[in-house]
Amino acid sequence: MGRDRLFQLSKSTEHQGAVIRCEPYPYVELDDVFNADRLLLLDNVEDPHNVGAILRSAEIFGFHDILLPQKGVPEIYPSIVKVSAGATEHLRIVRSENANAYVKRAKSEGRMVVALDEEGAIDLREAVAQQRGALLLVIGGEGKSVGQFILMNADIVAKIPQAGRINSLNASVAAGIAMYAFGAGHGA
Repeated sequence: MGRDRLFQLSKSTEHQGAVIRCEPYPYVELDDVFNADRLLLLDNVEDPHNVGAILRSAEIFGFHDILLPQKGVPEIYPSIVKVSAGATEHLRIVRSENANAYVKRAKSEGRMVVALDEEGAIDLREAVAQQRGALLLVIGGEGKSVGQFILMNADIVAKIPQAGRINSLNASVAAGIAMYAFGAGHGA
C-alpha cells in the first residue's frame, strides 16, 4: 500500500506503515467497578497525553478501575491507548456520569474521597496514613484542577510536598506519585 493511501486511511503521517480498523473503546458499567477497593477519578484532565500517562501508571500501581466524566476529559482514543502503552486493555474504564455524580455516589456508599490539589490542607503522606476502607482518588488537570464541588465534598484534600522553585507538577506525574503512595501498601 502506498504512503498516500496510508495517510488517507489513518489521517496522520504517524501511521508507522499500518492502519487497523477497530471498534470504539469498550467502556464498562458503573456498577461493575464500584465494588473495587480503589477507584481513580480524572476531573478536568484535558490533555490526552496526560490521560494516557495516568492510565499507564494506574495499571502499574493497581488502580484498575477508572472513572472518566462525560465532559472535561477526552474519550479513550487511539492516541490515549498509545501513550498508555496498552494499559487501557487491562483497565475497567467507566464513562457514564459527570465527576460530581461519581463523588456523590462514592460518599453515599461510605467510600473515602481523597482529592489531590496543590492547595491541599494536608500532606499526601498524612492522607495515606488516614485512609480507611474503600478509596476514590481524584486527580485534576493542570489548567482547571479538581472542581470546587469535589474539593468541598472530599474527605481529604491532599497536596504533594515540594521543595523546588517551580510550584506545580505535571498532572500525570502528580497522579503517579499519589497512586504509588496509596497503592504501595495495599497490594499494588
